[in-house]
Amino acid sequence: NETQCRLPVTKTYLEWVRARWPRISDSIVNGTEKGVISTVLRGSRYGVICSGTATLEAALARLPMVVVYKVSKWVEFEAKLVGFKKPEFISQPNILLGRKVVPELVQHELTEDSLREAVDSLSDPNIVRAQLAAFDEIDALLGADDALTKTAELVLGLGN
Repeated sequence: NETQCRLPVTKTYLEWVRARWPRISDSIVNGTEKGVISTVLRGSRYGVICSGTATLEAALARLPMVVVYKVSKWVEFEAKLVGFKKPEFISQPNILLGRKVVPELVQHELTEDSLREAVDSLSDPNIVRAQLAAFDEIDALLGADDALTKTAELVLGLGN
């Protein structure tokens, strides 16, 4: 059972990433092209997603995931220097629901073994069901898909 990888990258780094990972260069796609991210998310069985808005996009695409995040040693040093306190959660699904619904591997917690274990956990149907149920909660929490249109209509209606 061979795992296939799709890696959407911004156009700025596309050739840089392809040059450094030639074995998977066919799997590296321009993430700035319209519809590419959505296609990759919806066509995947699971995702390893870097913390940020991509975690919300993955949740709304109903993609079971593991969230990862690592900063340089200098950024880590600076954070310690200024007394930065690590928040309880870093991924938007966990932040929005106020509980852990997707695993987060941050900084020193992110190792090859911990990542393998977290990804392997996504083969458990109960874990996947729990994530998908949480993603439904997020979808309901965020409201209708046409919120932007309704807001524009409301603003235009104020002029009447």
